[in-house]
Amino acid sequence: MKNFTKFLLFFVLWKISYAQDSVDYGEKLNSIKIIVGKRAITELEVEKITDFVNQLSKIENKKITAEDFLIEKLIVEQVAEEDSIVVSEEKLNTEIEKRRISSNITSKEEFKKKIEKETGLDYELWKEILKYQLLKQLIIQIRVPIPQPTDSEIEDFYKKNSRQIGLEVLYREIIFPKTNSIQEEKAIFKIAQKVYSELQQNPEQFSEIARTLPENVSKNKKSGGLQLWISIIDVSQEDPVIAGAVYATPINTITPIFKNQNQQYTIIKVEGKRTIPLEKVREMIRLKLFYEKAEDSFQKWIEEKKRSFIVKKL
Repeated sequence: MKNFTKFLLFFVLWKISYAQDSVDYGEKLNSIKIIVGKRAITELEVEKITDFVNQLSKIENKKITAEDFLIEKLIVEQVAEEDSIVVSEEKLNTEIEKRRISSNITSKEEFKKKIEKETGLDYELWKEILKYQLLKQLIIQIRVPIPQPTDSEIEDFYKKNSRQIGLEVLYREIIFPKTNSIQEEKAIFKIAQKVYSELQQNPEQFSEIARTLPENVSKNKKSGGLQLWISIIDVSQEDPVIAGAVYATPINTITPIFKNQNQQYTIIKVEGKRTIPLEKVREMIRLKLFYEKAEDSFQKWIEEKKRSFIVKKL
């Protein structure tokens, strides 16, 4: 009898708790916080998207609130409806596939889990936001006038940000073959030591030795091991160990013998370093400035639309 009484008490408390949770959820679902044109934003919608918007604020390095994000979203969607601008399911699915492939994930289920883990959003809500972002791009292209960056703006950005633009390097390399046994490695290392000793005595013969040394397996052997001007980022993508060695070595200096990422003995002579020339990054800078102008122009457009949509916070 006592056990039955305990069970009954537990059941009643659980029902009360469940009913209260249901009431709270219903209140949030129906509690309208903001009216935007013909649409409304509920407390639950704000709550669901808050964590995501906080992440977005960090990525874009500017303060964005969940309310502002949802207001912007509803304005864009209503303007798109008026102008019959749509993002089809086919376009949305194509964009999702691009992102899945670029993530090197073959399974759609794995991709969903990755999205939910990284964004903190339910996958279907993430899809809705992605669809909005694609719609926003179309609205900007069609409805928002964006001034093109001028040559002087591009050149001014280059001068002010030359350190961040990146470094180009010019160097020569001797790369010895990969070995399969301790005996082979000892033999190759002995040859590498002999070559390094010769180069220390006469660095100017690096090109000739690199071109004629039978053990040099560098792809640049025919040109005396010369790697023409290349950004340090591109070097790093091919071999981060070589990139680190080149970056740390002064001009006209030869590195000690080291192993590259393929575990091959390597010797490098650094012949030049410079900031990447403007002409190589002009288009990249132009696009960066254009996107900044696009976002600024869009925000001005949104502020104008807020007035015409009569945004009301309740």
